[in-house]
Amino acid sequence: MLPDRRPDRRTVLKASGVALATGALSGCLGGVRGSLAGSETDDRDPSPDSTTDVEVADSETTTAASDATVTVAVGPGGRLAFDPSGDEPLVVAAGTTVEFVWESDTHNVVVDDQPDPADWAGSPGGTGTVYREGYSFSHTFEVPGIYEFHCAPHETVGGSGAIFVTPEGVAAEYATADDLPVTVGADHDQQFAPGTVRPLKVPVGTEVEFVWESDDHNVRVRDQPDTADWQGTPGDDSKLYNEGYEYSNTFEVPGVYWFYCLAHRSAGMVGAIVVEEQ
Repeated sequence: MLPDRRPDRRTVLKASGVALATGALSGCLGGVRGSLAGSETDDRDPSPDSTTDVEVADSETTTAASDATVTVAVGPGGRLAFDPSGDEPLVVAAGTTVEFVWESDTHNVVVDDQPDPADWAGSPGGTGTVYREGYSFSHTFEVPGIYEFHCAPHETVGGSGAIFVTPEGVAAEYATADDLPVTVGADHDQQFAPGTVRPLKVPVGTEVEFVWESDDHNVRVRDQPDTADWQGTPGDDSKLYNEGYEYSNTFEVPGVYWFYCLAHRSAGMVGAIVVEEQ
């Protein structure tokens, strides 16, 4: 289940402004409150107001490993990001082990949303514990669904990611324009297909058509690139549409678009579209 966890990231960024961005960057330089783990010693002097304690933490596996393993770099090249899964969602099959490997300092993995009955806890220690370059931990994703996560010190400056875990029998890859239209309430289930089980990836300029296959759904926009202006289905949030309704939007701005059905968001009716440059 994917609860309504917080405002969209563009709203957080605009509300935070320069002050939060500065605070996040200073955290990357050592002034993060909480414990700093994953290093024998702290080679840098913390900022004067820091309460940082250095802990030694070994690489950790949260569940037994499977044959398939994917690596996600944390803070690659000093960027405040996850790669892959940051710029666009990562897609893996159920049973895949994902290893998170730190390539710079002062990061963690905090879980925002995950399907029931998944129990991924993110990096050990929770929000207040961050780790240094060289640290790693892994988790095997057994429950299909969408997992969203962030780095606590850097969420407002882009440190977030998502993993789509596909069920048995569904290819662990992006849907494409060949899989259009998007069916809304596909097979009378509470999902977008593609979008919910597998994210959709299309080139810039693609017109994406949504076709209703069951009643009482809409398309509302949660997150989109800064210069995009996708509004979702006509009307306010309470306006729902029934089987047979059709709606389309042409995506001109590259980036990741997250959308949902308001009536069934809590039941997991959430989807993602990645629009890429040709």
